[in-house]
Amino acid sequence: MLTTRTHSILPIFAILALGFGMGRFGQASEGEARAANRIAFVVMQPALILSLMAGVDFADFDLTALAIYAALEVVVFTI
Repeated sequence: MLTTRTHSILPIFAILALGFGMGRFGQASEGEARAANRIAFVVMQPALILSLMAGVDFADFDLTALAIYAALEVVVFTI
């Protein structure tokens, strides 16, 4: 459980904190932030998701919880 947090979740929040700090202290302009954001979401995030999904054991998925989550997403987006 701890390795999931340190290897999957912590790097994402560390990058968020780094970007926030750089913006707060004037180390990055708005244009640079937009470019970095575009690269992060278009290139890096899909690569991270694909690499994480490649190592998942699908037998461990709780399909009931996944179905409830999907149904709630449909309800929220419908509202």
